[in-house]
Amino acid sequence: MKTYGNEFPFFYNEFHKLYKFKQILICNFENMEIKVNPKPKIKIMKKILLLFILPWGIFLSAQTTEEKELENLITSFFNDIFSELETEKIPQYLTPDFVLFEDGEIWDYKTSVEMANQLKAQFNSEENKKHSFRRINSFQFLKTEMEGNTGWIYYENFADFTMDGTSISKMHWLESAFCTKTAEGWKIRFLHSTPVKEKSEN
Repeated sequence: MKTYGNEFPFFYNEFHKLYKFKQILICNFENMEIKVNPKPKIKIMKKILLLFILPWGIFLSAQTTEEKELENLITSFFNDIFSELETEKIPQYLTPDFVLFEDGEIWDYKTSVEMANQLKAQFNSEENKKHSFRRINSFQFLKTEMEGNTGWIYYENFADFTMDGTSISKMHWLESAFCTKTAEGWKIRFLHSTPVKEKSEN
């Protein structure tokens, strides 16, 4: 007769000891009977399930946290650089070897900084200071993939440009970003941006 206790002595002995330890004796002092409560079996099974479930719960929680960090990276980058025009913060978001594919053009880190500063100067010109311009960003995150200290994130980028509180233009891009985790946190190393042409109604 095959016995699994002999094949797996460690697990057999541990579960046997756990069962003996968890047995609860119910004493009936009138009849002097001793009964074994069958409920400990259920409690043991619950503990076994927890041993398997808890590690997966911790893993999924950590995975979700890193994915959220990439979403926050993208959101903060566009809000700080293109809405608040705080171009001095660019090193916080981009790696020195950053590359951007922008609608058929290739920009490196230096070009990206120059273009951001030109945009800032344009909005801060004397002519434009007469009005209140705003860029309101919103995102629809499609997919995030993590592998060690690298991550890929795919999303739709929407921008609503307003002047004195009135919407004057809306833009829509389909974008993907390759991010790397540095000593200073997550940064964008590569960004591919394609404008989405809205389909006209027939």
